[in-house]
Amino acid sequence: MKAPHPTQVRQAIALLGTVMARETPADAILAAHFRAHKQMGGRDRAHLSALIYGVLRDWRRLTARLGQNPNALIGAVLHDHFECDAATLEHLGIDDSAALLTKLVETAAEPWSIRANLPEVMATDFARTLPEAEWRAAAAALNQPGTVDFRVNRLLATRDAVLADLAARSIDAAPTPWSPDGVRLSRRLPNGDPLLRSGAITPQDEGSQWLVHCLPLQAHESVLDYCAGAGGKALAMAALLDEGGSVAATDFDAARLKRLMPRAEHAGAMIQVLPFPPERERRFDGVLVDAPCSGTGSLRRAPERRLDTPDLAALVELQGQVLAGAARFVAPGGWLVYATCSVLMAENEAVVAAFADVHPDFSPCPLKLPEGGDAVQLRLWPHRHQTDGFFAAGWRRQN
Repeated sequence: MKAPHPTQVRQAIALLGTVMARETPADAILAAHFRAHKQMGGRDRAHLSALIYGVLRDWRRLTARLGQNPNALIGAVLHDHFECDAATLEHLGIDDSAALLTKLVETAAEPWSIRANLPEVMATDFARTLPEAEWRAAAAALNQPGTVDFRVNRLLATRDAVLADLAARSIDAAPTPWSPDGVRLSRRLPNGDPLLRSGAITPQDEGSQWLVHCLPLQAHESVLDYCAGAGGKALAMAALLDEGGSVAATDFDAARLKRLMPRAEHAGAMIQVLPFPPERERRFDGVLVDAPCSGTGSLRRAPERRLDTPDLAALVELQGQVLAGAARFVAPGGWLVYATCSVLMAENEAVVAAFADVHPDFSPCPLKLPEGGDAVQLRLWPHRHQTDGFFAAGWRRQN
């Protein structure tokens, strides 16, 4: 790719400073900048995105060597990704270019986790959750951009029909390997694409899709999405139920939940939105708890999370409270599934074990594995499954 123009570099430096403040997600900051500068062409936007995400995807290595100066960090990406030498960097407005390049030279004493751009808490956890032979592959997979996945809405379309439509328009797409409703594209679709406008497809990582397909869900059941957010999994469950089934959704973040009803109408799905928490006497055949978490499994899509230092103790306490609260709404004989997009044991296996210790009326319930078979706990990994990192555990209420 041709090196950016000095104007683009100045914009990238300013935008990176805004991203580093961590008040707004990086993709939202870039989108707002593009809307405010409609004269920017596709190459300009690609350059800005490459510079910003180049820093975020290599945050630990770059900041370990250069500190947190946006000018230097953008200069490092210009050197690493655009092969700019010191003279070119100086022309583009990068300060102390020669010294910057010297600092970028790898040092043998540097821990592998820094070279692999892996947050320290994750590097420690990898030793407990993965064979050593997979550590570097897992870290590398988390440093790559996420795949472009969509879920086909069974209420309005079939996967074969969607793939045929895309092929007719020369858009490269293929079925996802695990989710029976997923399609994977080689590039993003514009918001005005007819498949998106019609509600036939919706963006959703295959791992998130599998968290619905792994459930012990029966087509006639009543289910509650307890931490529904904007409702992606509630919509996916609604598409799998028959006329005897029903989906309800709730979330403690009312602002996020407001987005669900317009999405449901667009998708042709019937979903009941409930206040948080629901009325105590309500009971459901199944309850899905996609709990708030550190998001360490989603670094492919939100690389700016490498800048965060989540309070794990507070998160784990919240997760335990959320899971216990959701359990109250499971009918006798019904199922309960706890899920996160975290790869950390503290937010996953430890929360599950603590819940089991004080809820003897819930016994482990098998979940479907993407490779076939089942298990009471499920982990999805970017390097194994080409999805975001996810965890899930299931129970069934005895009385």
